[in-house]
Amino acid sequence: MKRIAAVARLEIAEKAIAFPAALAIGILPVVLAAGLHGLGPAAEVRDIAAVFLAFLVGTLLAVALGFTSTAGDIASGRIAFYLVRPLSALELWTGKLAGRLAVVFGAALLAALPAAIADGGGMRLPVVPIGQGTRAFPFDAERTPAGLAAAVALIFLLAYLVSQAAGIALLGRSGWFLADLAALAAAAGALWVAGRALLLGGAGGARAAGAAAVVALVFGALAAGSTRSTAHGGRDPGLGHRVRSGTLWVVAAAGVAAISILAAWILHPSPDDLASVAWIAPAPRGDWIATMGRARWRGGYSPVFLENLATGAYLRLGGAGIGTPLRSRPPVISADGRAAAWTTAGLALDSLPSLTPRTIRLDARQPDRVAWETKGLREEPLLVLSGDASRLAIVQSDRITVWDAEGGRMLAVARPTRPLWENARGFTAASFPGRDVLRLYAVRAAALSARESVIDILELDVAHRRLSRTGTAGPFSRTFPIVADASRERLIVRDGPASIALVDGRNGSLIRRIDGGGALSRAADFLSDGRIALFESAEGRGTLALLSREGERRKEFPVGPAERAFILGERRPGAVEIVAGSRADLGVRNGNVLVVDLETGTIEKWCDHLLPAAPYPRLLSGDPGAAPAPGSLATRLFFDRDGALVELVAPYRMRRVLPVR
Repeated sequence: MKRIAAVARLEIAEKAIAFPAALAIGILPVVLAAGLHGLGPAAEVRDIAAVFLAFLVGTLLAVALGFTSTAGDIASGRIAFYLVRPLSALELWTGKLAGRLAVVFGAALLAALPAAIADGGGMRLPVVPIGQGTRAFPFDAERTPAGLAAAVALIFLLAYLVSQAAGIALLGRSGWFLADLAALAAAAGALWVAGRALLLGGAGGARAAGAAAVVALVFGALAAGSTRSTAHGGRDPGLGHRVRSGTLWVVAAAGVAAISILAAWILHPSPDDLASVAWIAPAPRGDWIATMGRARWRGGYSPVFLENLATGAYLRLGGAGIGTPLRSRPPVISADGRAAAWTTAGLALDSLPSLTPRTIRLDARQPDRVAWETKGLREEPLLVLSGDASRLAIVQSDRITVWDAEGGRMLAVARPTRPLWENARGFTAASFPGRDVLRLYAVRAAALSARESVIDILELDVAHRRLSRTGTAGPFSRTFPIVADASRERLIVRDGPASIALVDGRNGSLIRRIDGGGALSRAADFLSDGRIALFESAEGRGTLALLSREGERRKEFPVGPAERAFILGERRPGAVEIVAGSRADLGVRNGNVLVVDLETGTIEKWCDHLLPAAPYPRLLSGDPGAAPAPGSLATRLFFDRDGALVELVAPYRMRRVLPVR
């Protein structure tokens, strides 16, 4: 330690001329503030100039001292003289580093000292506009003084080490300089690929840790290379350069490989690695689900999967990260459960990433992912698959495109007269009532009341490539959710907590409105045969009613205490499954699962302490007519009180699907 201190003192003494020079430079902001009154308050002008000059002095001095530190001493023979003494290469390099950085920091502080004295010791960091916000130059204004000091120290240290390596390379004049450039490009490319993947995947914690690892790697590689060049360079700068390059790039290659392998591990979890589940979108038929959750030990990475719960097979679609639609629009699965569609985001130079819809056949042995390139797609589209998955509709606010999903041909393109979700109140949706007919339900603000909404119904004739408006439904106080029957000829709109509207699915005319009667909560859904199941709650007691296709009451079944219920579908044809309970109980996953036989009136309690995994499956698909088939996954998947995803296979018999811990 004494030897290191002795070398550091020698370096400070030799470079002491920098201190009065920096102090003289620091007087300039004070003079500038006193002489130029038109540039704003004197204190602000003085502080801005002082901070910039201090930072500039420190950076330039670090570059100059680093450039001449090792290379100059090797060329002059001083390194060989030092190492003859009882002084190791590491002690020599560390002492020179400490001494020269002390000169750098001291000069930077002296450059800011006159302005600080003029401010009475309370010098402030100037806030300057950067982009759409403001920052305190050159760091965030919210950082603590200790954080600012650490950031400045890292910048000065990096400038010193990089210029030191550059000095050895330039004075060495060896052919290894081109190899240095090639290795630098390769390392930067590998780190760019890993960082880009983490950015798109949304692994925020992993990106921060990766950035810290890259900084540590750069410092470590530069320090190791410079230390070895000090030990073996002697009087030959070329030899010092070769030794430094060999050491630096061996260390860098190992670090880049480790970072790349770690990034690949982060981005390739399995469903069993999920620590929590954000949403579940089950297929209307079959055993596939789409799910997103936070992966364990992966820095906040939230992957999206398509998983077959019967076979355990899964497809990883990517992460729900910055700019990716997978966070807000889950993948959609066709009504027959044989195909899926989703949207991926590419990295763009501006704030809006380019988006690409993709599809995949789930029933193929080796499924291929098909990209449907859509020029200029910068907003999250609504993707809709026809019932047999032969058609794919890509719905944007100002453009509708229908593709032949089997042949790869574009079948129709149409532009609505008004943007489909301009001033939208609720959820705009679309559905295929026929193979070559696409029906859209555009939710808009009502003309006479900003607090109400209407549903404009549009129909695209794919064969004739003609888009027409067929009707309007409403106005409604709310439009969540919109539910269509299997033929898409009737709609159920929940117009408020206790008001249900049954409307014509093509022209929007009102068929029947169900409200009043003292009920405080209502929910309704179509059954597989076209009849309607209606839940009502009055005075804390729940009732399940069976309605005809026209909304007329046929039967009623009291289900006990319940303020609210989710109608999940049919556990089997004619047997409706609901999850009922008080609002407080449902909020803590404490719902009662009931199966009501609509023919016999039998009510079975299948389980308690559960919450539906997909309470609104049609909402996630964007297709109001994509009703779950009787006995499908939407009626079997639940979250238990621990947050684990379970399948309810029989009364009080469950199996864990995703062992979330």
